[in-house]
Amino acid sequence: MQPEKTRTEALYTHRLRSLVRYTMGLLIGLSGVANMVSAIIPRLNWDVLFGAWPVDPHYAARKLIVISGFFLIMLSYGLIRGKRQAWSVAVVLLLLSASLYILNGGPVLTTIITLGLAALLVALRRFFRAKSDPPSVWRGYVAFLAGLSIVTLYTIGGFFFLYGQFEPLIDQLGSEKVILLLLSHSHLQLTQGTQAFFFERALPALCLTAVLYGIVSVLRPVAAVLRPNEQEQKAASILT
Repeated sequence: MQPEKTRTEALYTHRLRSLVRYTMGLLIGLSGVANMVSAIIPRLNWDVLFGAWPVDPHYAARKLIVISGFFLIMLSYGLIRGKRQAWSVAVVLLLLSASLYILNGGPVLTTIITLGLAALLVALRRFFRAKSDPPSVWRGYVAFLAGLSIVTLYTIGGFFFLYGQFEPLIDQLGSEKVILLLLSHSHLQLTQGTQAFFFERALPALCLTAVLYGIVSVLRPVAAVLRPNEQEQKAASILT
């Protein structure tokens, strides 16, 4: 009877842990998507509910919101697997996103939701205790390709979603050249304050972030091999 009860409790704990991890991973991923699309989707008017922060928008803050969204999406898989390191970074990024929303004059409701997710992650920290996987080359390439895929989808989606705002430039230069200028950080003659203007400012920074993230992910196994292990460090300490 006792072994059967133990197995039932273990099964319940496993299912609860999996449910919490999948749910939080999905919510954090959606939060990252919301951060990224905040630069290209017109801001919803939530002023009737909570209002907006009474500060002037900062373009640098909008860029950082998009970049934090990229990392939240990349961390969502680690949260699904219950990784402690992914949990720690996600909490920091959510708090950073909330601060950036305030700095950018974003809606109060969005800030409250972001802080609520951070608080929920902290409350559920016991479900995220798994150690990080050892670095490997194939994981590095997967992370690199995943990052580039997110940036590619973001570029295509943003370009077509904001096609009406880019249309005068497309008629003048052609769509291929406009995309190339967007990626090369060449400031286009766009109306300041529009979604296309924010998209133009955020896209090059996002591309650079994704490339650097991919390079670091690929080079981590090499650094792990070159770094001396514990036995080598002990041997060196004995000799000295």
